[in-house]
Amino acid sequence: MAQGKEWERKKVVEVLEPLFKLGWNVPKVCEFAGIPRSTVQTWIDNDDELRLKIGTWRGMVTVASTQNVARAIVKEQDVALSQWWLQRMAKDQFG
Repeated sequence: MAQGKEWERKKVVEVLEPLFKLGWNVPKVCEFAGIPRSTVQTWIDNDDELRLKIGTWRGMVTVASTQNVARAIVKEQDVALSQWWLQRMAKDQFG
């Protein structure tokens, strides 16, 4: 891409959103999308709302994964998964 190219911010963010929702970080998202990291980082540094959105998008995988594990433990009473959870989340007692 040519240096100094004007990027239409709204369109770029629409392209990047699903990548952030995979839990990817800024460098990985930008590399995959072919957008200069410096461009996106400048937007993030100067826009609290965008920074918050990206943080939320990146956390979606963690939230969904936690919900899936919790659901399996509670509804399916998965003992092996329960042990795994305790070893990681209650290390002081079960580590």
